[in-house]
Amino acid sequence: MRIAVVTAAVCLLVVGISVADDAKAAMRRPTQIPAQSLGSALKALAQARDLEVLYFSESVRDVRTGGATGELTTDEALTQLLSGTGLTYRYVSDKAITILPVRGADNSQVTPAPSGGQAPNDKEGKKSSSDQFRVAQVDQGQTSGPSTVDKQDEQAFKKKSVQLEEVIITGSRIPVPAGQGAQPVRVYTREQIDRSGQTTVSEFLNTLPEVSLASLDSTTSGFGDRTTVQLHGLPAGTTLVLLDGHRIEIDNSGTFDLNNIPAAAVERIEVLPVGSSAIYGSDALAGTVNVILKKSFNGFEANARYGNASGTDETDANLGWGWSGSRAAISLIGTYQRKSVLTADHRLSILGAPQNQADACFPGNVYSLNGGNLPGLTAPNAAIPGGISGTPTINDFVPTAGKINRCSTQSGIALLSPVQRQGLLANGHYQLTDSIDLFTETLFSHEEINTPVTGSVSLFSRFGNVLPAGNPYNPFGQDVGLSYNLPGTSGDFDLKQTFVRPLVGIRGPLFGSWNYELTGLFSRDRSSVDDGTGRDFGAIASALASSSPATALNPFTSGAPASPTVLSSFNLPAVLNSFANQVTSFQGFARGSLFSLPAGTVSTVVGGEFDRTKLFLVTPPFQPPTSYYRRSYALFAEARLPILSSADHSEGGERLALALAARDDHSNDFGSKATWQGGLEWRPVEALLIRGSYATAYKAPQLFQVYTAQVSFPLIGQNLHDPSRGGQLLPNGVPQLLGGNPGLAPETGNSHVLGLVYAPDRLRGLTIYLSQFRVDIKDNIFAPSAQDLLSFPNLFPGRVTRGPPSPQDVQQGFLGPVISINDSFANFGGLRVDGVDFDLKYRLQTPFGELAPSLSVTETYRWDSALAPGAPTTSFVSQANLFGVGFAPRWKGTAALGFERGPYAASVTGRYTGRYNDYINPFLAFGVTPVVPTYPHELGNFWLIDANLRWDIGRVLARQTAWLAGTSIEIGGNNLFNKPPQYSYDFTGYDPLEADVLGRFLYARVGVRF
Repeated sequence: MRIAVVTAAVCLLVVGISVADDAKAAMRRPTQIPAQSLGSALKALAQARDLEVLYFSESVRDVRTGGATGELTTDEALTQLLSGTGLTYRYVSDKAITILPVRGADNSQVTPAPSGGQAPNDKEGKKSSSDQFRVAQVDQGQTSGPSTVDKQDEQAFKKKSVQLEEVIITGSRIPVPAGQGAQPVRVYTREQIDRSGQTTVSEFLNTLPEVSLASLDSTTSGFGDRTTVQLHGLPAGTTLVLLDGHRIEIDNSGTFDLNNIPAAAVERIEVLPVGSSAIYGSDALAGTVNVILKKSFNGFEANARYGNASGTDETDANLGWGWSGSRAAISLIGTYQRKSVLTADHRLSILGAPQNQADACFPGNVYSLNGGNLPGLTAPNAAIPGGISGTPTINDFVPTAGKINRCSTQSGIALLSPVQRQGLLANGHYQLTDSIDLFTETLFSHEEINTPVTGSVSLFSRFGNVLPAGNPYNPFGQDVGLSYNLPGTSGDFDLKQTFVRPLVGIRGPLFGSWNYELTGLFSRDRSSVDDGTGRDFGAIASALASSSPATALNPFTSGAPASPTVLSSFNLPAVLNSFANQVTSFQGFARGSLFSLPAGTVSTVVGGEFDRTKLFLVTPPFQPPTSYYRRSYALFAEARLPILSSADHSEGGERLALALAARDDHSNDFGSKATWQGGLEWRPVEALLIRGSYATAYKAPQLFQVYTAQVSFPLIGQNLHDPSRGGQLLPNGVPQLLGGNPGLAPETGNSHVLGLVYAPDRLRGLTIYLSQFRVDIKDNIFAPSAQDLLSFPNLFPGRVTRGPPSPQDVQQGFLGPVISINDSFANFGGLRVDGVDFDLKYRLQTPFGELAPSLSVTETYRWDSALAPGAPTTSFVSQANLFGVGFAPRWKGTAALGFERGPYAASVTGRYTGRYNDYINPFLAFGVTPVVPTYPHELGNFWLIDANLRWDIGRVLARQTAWLAGTSIEIGGNNLFNKPPQYSYDFTGYDPLEADVLGRFLYARVGVRF
C-alpha cells in the first residue's frame, strides 16, 4: 500500500512536468577536439565535461573521428565525434554515457567504420535506463581502467575492458549500470563528497538519510574516538565495510574504524542498505558500505583546505601524482589532516542550561548530614564562597547560607577530540602479457588522538562524600556533606593507531568472454590506548579525612586545594591497552557468459575465498596478552538470467531478468553457514524498472565472544530470585562464570526489497528511485543476566548448575540449590526494521546554466527490538535508546539544489531530522539535575543548511596564464545558520547521535592540477 501511494504520487509528478524542457537549449561550452583516434577523443571529452564514458575496447579499435569543434552541448559534441563511425551513445545515468554500435532496421549490428568512413550518421542519442550494460571484464572495486585507448594501447590490452571510468556497483560481481539491477545501491561520487564539506568518511556517511545514527571523533561517542556506520540505526557491527570490494579487519567491538580511510583518497562510496552475505560473507546483516579508492591518473594535483568553527579549527591537505603508459600505470596520493579539540567550555551556552547543571563545582557546597542547620548558620546548606585563602571561618559562610553553587556537568569535557592523521595511497598495474595484468594497491594511515580530560573528579554529597570534622580546614567542628570538583586534576586519553593494507593481484582474459581475477591482501590495524584518566578515590578520601595540613585536602580555598604531591596521588597510573586486528585474505573468481537463452546471454561468476583473522589484546590488569584466531574459507557463485527480451528496445536488452547468488562459508569455530539471495528485474516499459529481491545474511561471533577465558565471580547483593525454588533469594557467594562461549552460533538475518527506478526519455536528466525494505535479525549475541538464566532455564539450557535436591525440596517440588551460573555469551532475540528509501534527481539544462535539484528521504516506520527474555517487543521508531542496540528517527532526508555554468558551480543542501523522543536517563534518579524531567521530551524536527561555491579558475584564465589551467577555488559552510543542539537528558546534555555540536563551520579550499 505504501509503495502504491508513493508510486501514484511519482507518476502524477512526472505527468505534471512540462516536456517543454527538452526544447530548451542545453548548456554549450567551448569544444576543441581535433581529429584523432576515437578512444583518445572520448577521453578528452570525458575529462572536459566531467563524464564517465564507457565502451568495449573492440568497439573503438582502429576507429578514428573527425573531431568536434565549436560552442557545443555534450550531445552535440558526441554527435560530431561519432559521426560516420557506426557508433551511437546512450545515457546510463546523469553523468555516465555508454558507446555502442548502431543497429540496422533488422536489429543487426552495423560495423563501425575503421577510419571514420561514411557509415550512416546516428541521430542524437537518447537516454535509456533499460540498456543491459554488457561488460566482460569489470573488476570489483576497480574504478579506473587503463587510460590507454588508441590502437597501440589496445594491442597491450586485448581483454574486453571498460576504459576511462568503470561502473562497479556493490551487491554483485556481475556489473550493471548505476541505479539498475535488483539491489537498491546508492552511489555517492567524489563530487558529492566534496560538496558536502565533510572531510572524513564517517562524517560524510553521517549526513546520509539511510545512516540513522552518527558516529563522532570523541570519547563521548561510545566508541572511544573510533568511528563506525550504522545503516538504519541497526547495531554497530551489522554493517559490513568493504574497501574496493574486499573485506577488511574488524576490531574487538565488531567494527572497522572508518578513520583508517583518508577521505581524500576516496573516489566514491556505494551503500547497499540491505543484507548481502551471499556476496561478501559475514557481517552484512544490515547492509554494506563499499569505499572505492582513487586509481591511476596522469599528472600532479594538490589541495589545501582550512576550516573553522567557534572553539576549533581544521587543516587538510593532499598531494597526488600519477603516470600511465601503454602497458603500465602508477599513482601516489598523500594526505594530511589536523583537527583541534572542541571542549564543552566553548558550548556552555548550550550545555550550561539549568537542566544540565550540578552542585559539584569549584567552589562547591557543604550540607548538614542530619538535615538540621549547619553550626552558626540559619540553613542546612551553604555555598562555598569564592576568594577564601587559608583556613575559613563560619562567618565566611553567613552570606551564602541557604545558597547553592551550580555549574555545568560538562565543563572540561572534550566534545570533539584533537586529532592528527597522515595517509598514503599507492597503486599501479603492469600489463605483463595479453592475458596477465599485474596490479597492486597499498593504503597506509596513521592517527594520533590526545584527548585532555580536566576537572574530571566530581564529589557529590548525595553519594556519601563527607568532609570529616578532623579535617584541619573544616570550620564547622562536625562532619559535613561535600559537593566539590577538584580543580586542575587532569589526565589524557591518548590513542595511536596505524593501519596498513597492501593488495596484489593478477587479472586477464581466459577464453571467449571469460576473464579471471586473483588477489591476495593483508589488512591490519594496530592501536594503543594510554588511558591516564583513572582516579584513586581512596587517596581522595584519605586526604579529606587527614588531620595534617600537609596532607589534608582543603576544599574551601580558591587556590590549590593541596600540595602537588597530594594532588598527584589522586591520579592512578596510566593504563596502556594494545589491540591488533588483522586479516589475511586470498580470493579468486572467474566471470563470463555461461550459455545463451532466447532472451540473451547468462552471465556467471564463480569463485572462492580464504581468510585468516587475528585479534591480539593487551588489557592489563584484566588479562595477560592474548591472541585469538579464526580460519575460514568460502565458495560462491552468481548468475544473471535473462528471461524475456525487449522486442521494442532498439539495442536489445531484457524485459525480465533473474539474478541469483549463493555462498557457503566454513569456519574452524562456528562451523558452516550458507546464504543466498535472489532478485527479479522487470521492465514493463522502457523508462520504468520494477525490482525486488530477497537475501539471507549472517554475522559470525566475534573472536573474543568465543575464545575469552571464563572467569568466576561470586554473586553478592543482587537480590536474585530462583523461580525453581519458590522464588527464594539466591544466597550470596554463588559462583558466576563470565567470558566466551565456544558454542556460540552466528547471528542470522534476511531482508526483503521491493522498488522501482523511473527514468523517462522525455525528461532527460530525471531519475526517481523508490525502495521499500525490511531487515530481520535473529539469534542476537548478548550476555544474559543471571536473573534471566534463573527465570528462563528452557531458553538457556545447561547454564544453571544445581546440586541434588534435599528430601524437603522433593516434597515441595523444588529443584536442587544453585551451585553455579554460566553467564557467558548466548544467542537470543532479534530485531526488525521496515522502511522506505526515496531518491529524486533531476538535471535540467536552462539558458542560465544547469540546475540539479535532488531529494533523498528515508522513512523508518518500524524498528522493533525483542532482546530480553520475557519482555515484550519494544518499538524504537523515533525513541532514543540509551542502553539498547540502536534506534531510528522516523524521517531523515536531504534536499539539495545544484547549479553549474561553465567554470562556476554552487550547491545548497538542507539536512532534515524528524521528530523523536528523548532518552530516558535512569541516572536522573541520582539527582544530577535539579529539574525533574517531563516525558515524552521531544527532540528533532530541525534542518541543517550547507552551501558550497566552486570556481575553476583555469577554465577562465588558462589562455592568459597557462600555469593556472588546473586551479580551482572553493568556499563553503556547514550548518550555516548555526543551529544549536537541543537539550537532551543524555549524559552529555545533547544528543551526539543526531545533533551538530560543531555548529557553523566555514571552510576554504584551493586546488591545482596539471
